[in-house]
Amino acid sequence: MSHPAKTKPLDATFPTVPATAHDVDSLAEALGAPDPKLLRLLLRNTREEALTEWGTEVDSKNIIADIPRFVVSSLSILASLDAARRTLVKLPSGIFAAVVAEAAQLATMKVGHEAAITSNAGDRTDRESSSRREMREGVALRDTVIERLGNALSEDQMKQVDVLVGDASSSAKLAAGLAAIADFIAAVRKDGSADDNDALDLWSIDASTVQSLRDKSTAVLEAGKTVAAPPRKVSQRSLDLQDGRVLSLIDMVWSAFRLARRADRSMLMPELNRILWMFETRASAPKGTKEAAPPVGEDPKKIA
Repeated sequence: MSHPAKTKPLDATFPTVPATAHDVDSLAEALGAPDPKLLRLLLRNTREEALTEWGTEVDSKNIIADIPRFVVSSLSILASLDAARRTLVKLPSGIFAAVVAEAAQLATMKVGHEAAITSNAGDRTDRESSSRREMREGVALRDTVIERLGNALSEDQMKQVDVLVGDASSSAKLAAGLAAIADFIAAVRKDGSADDNDALDLWSIDASTVQSLRDKSTAVLEAGKTVAAPPRKVSQRSLDLQDGRVLSLIDMVWSAFRLARRADRSMLMPELNRILWMFETRASAPKGTKEAAPPVGEDPKKIA
């Protein structure tokens, strides 16, 4: 039976794993259970809505697939450093047990979720895939339009947008945010200054943008209604939330190595493959999660 390791300071000795540890289960056995207090402290500044939104962007299986090499490569890099260079990587040693434990929980939940889908009659799997696709496309459209609005409008106007946009923790919330942005743009077009309209023209924010936001809002909402059903043992929202918890912990490790590499350019980065794109393309983590790192080092191809 594994026992939680006591929480240690940032410059503590990091654990090692045997060569036979090659998957989440064997890593969990090697690293032991995480310190509950440490896990609570690591995630204390996160918000459930933000974690859930982040989790909607990736399939759980891709996170789970990347965990073994990510953890093993991180610990291998740390083991190769002398004491002075190791202090550049500011992480509590127990974070790796936390990452693996949360990933193991995700794997268990994924199995339960997939089993529930399989047991449902009809084309529910296809409908749920369609809903998640609409969610991903809706988030991408929202973020693209907000980026262009930020180039065109004033800081005070963008504060209004921040209030309107909400989050994407559910199809209903994302749909409402898309519709609100569309209404905001239409209002600026109608009542804004000449400079406002010229700036919107410059960044191609026009009637077609408003219509695309409204169309996507409708599509997201309808797709969400289509998959509504009696509660499962493991709901999609619960799975997305757990995705977000694991991603947030990965981000903490990745960012620590990224910051260490700023001080020492010879510092290697941990290995990510299927989910590397999430940290390459994101300027910052969702509100309520830790800051995500920009790309550093090798550039493995994204696996769709």
